Amino acid sequence: MRVEQALWSREGDWQRVLDGEVERPQLVFVFGDRGILQEGQACAALRERWPAARLVGCSTAGEILA
Repeated sequence: MRVEQALWSREGDWQRVLDGEVERPQLVFVFGDRGILQEGQACAALRERWPAARLVGCSTAGEILA
């Protein structure tokens, strides 16, 4: 299994948290603040970055970052 972890900002920037990059993932887990997810910009950025992946996620009470 190959894993990539990235942090997205409202400015549209991606910060890679773990070394490595998965070119064509089949599954992307999304965790984030409910308000940010509802705005749609974050999900659109995910879809643009990984268009073929299934997105699965939820809102969080706090930020999840390893």
